[in-house]
Amino acid sequence: MFDEKFFLNVGMALVSALVGWLIKVIFDRNNEVRKALDELKGEFKAFQQYVEAKYQQKELAKSEISHLEQTLTEIKQMLKNIEAKVDKKADK
Repeated sequence: MFDEKFFLNVGMALVSALVGWLIKVIFDRNNEVRKALDELKGEFKAFQQYVEAKYQQKELAKSEISHLEQTLTEIKQMLKNIEAKVDKKADK
């Protein structure tokens, strides 16, 4: 009744069941990782939009610095003119 073929079939059934269970576990973990990755992508998009709205872009900063430098140059020139006028009045 219990010959080699029977034990071989039982062993193959157990091994097949174990392999099937391992494949199921691997696919379940893979799905969990995919869901976590999708969540991270969503969080990254939200963070990216926050950064774009909150912080200044490099090109805009460069143009503002250029404008600021131009304004400071104009102020320096005005101060030199005022100083020259004050010196003229002091000489009189």
